[in-house]
Amino acid sequence: MACLRPLFSAAQALRCTFISSIESQTAAQASRQLHALPTRQLRYYRATPVSQFSQRPHYPPPPATSAASSASRSSLPKDEEIRSAIVRVVQENGQLGEPMSLKSALASFDRSRNFLVQVRAGSEDQAPVCKIVDKSEYSASAKAKAKGKESKPKSTAVQIKQIELNWAIDPHDLQHRLDQLETFLSKGKRVSLILTKKERKRRATPDEAQRVLAAIESKLFEIGVTEVKPRRGKIMEHMEYVLDKKKAAA
Repeated sequence: MACLRPLFSAAQALRCTFISSIESQTAAQASRQLHALPTRQLRYYRATPVSQFSQRPHYPPPPATSAASSASRSSLPKDEEIRSAIVRVVQENGQLGEPMSLKSALASFDRSRNFLVQVRAGSEDQAPVCKIVDKSEYSASAKAKAKGKESKPKSTAVQIKQIELNWAIDPHDLQHRLDQLETFLSKGKRVSLILTKKERKRRATPDEAQRVLAAIESKLFEIGVTEVKPRRGKIMEHMEYVLDKKKAAA
């Protein structure tokens, strides 16, 4: 009678015993960790299908921006677009009026023929400066700026002119400097306009400083320029504008 050869060798039997021992220990450890979870979390893991964890999160697409909305943001605020409840309005003589409510300012002129345009943004302690602008002149000026911008050839070389003003400058001298500013800009030059307090000169009062700023902002709006760089400095101390008419908004 032939001897039957054993199906498993001693080494295979020992390996099976070792693996079974490890699997038993792993299952026991996993069971202890599962029971250690809070009841609420344990129920969640039991009740949640596996497919839910494999799904990718859904993120909504970014809101679309239109050219019209971009253009409106780049324009100066007008009428109800002005966000401040208190404003200061430039008078016909160029002087800066007292602070008043936006509602009162809008009621002070014929709105069928005029806009109230914000020409300088406000701050925590200063109301924004606004100017009453004729609608027909505003439209004609915008068209002229757009036409001039299209026809004027681009120049790579930009000359920078510097104009320095004292906060306590005389109104007549201020007007002369602003006319000089307009001349430089009309020739395509970039202008650095600096306001500063000078040694051994009379110090301006806060109202005088505000009137100087209002006159400057009114002139910039009139000739159609924007600030190339953000305005730097502090009122009645040192302040600098960098201006370029080629970057005027149409």
